[in-house]
This record gives sequence, C-alpha cells and structure tokens, in this order.
Amino acid sequence: MKVRGSPNRKGRCLNQRPGIKHREIACSKDFEVLEIVAPANFETRIVDAPDSVEAAE
Repeated sequence: MKVRGSPNRKGRCLNQRPGIKHREIACSKDFEVLEIVAPANFETRIVDAPDSVEAAE
C-alpha cells in the first residue's frame, strides 16, 4: 500500500479526512488493517476503475 508516494510500513498509522476520494487497488497477502470509523453514518460507493492513473487524480 502506498500513501502519497511513500510505502506503508509495519506499525504505521493513517488518517483519512472525511469525504476524501480514495481507492484500494491492491495489497500484499499479509496486509492487515484495523479501520476505526466515527461517526458511523457514512456511505460507500462502488465505482468503475479509471482508464488511467491520470484520470484517477
């Protein structure tokens, strides 16, 4: 997993601000995450992948 171009390392903590556009593309087989969401009244939208990296930004 990469976060703003830097690799995610064991023990790292991430914070995603509310409403941020993001997408999960791939992760290693041993990737584990504990996601804490508050408040819990959010909506997940499943969308098609963009045709290119530039289109995703």
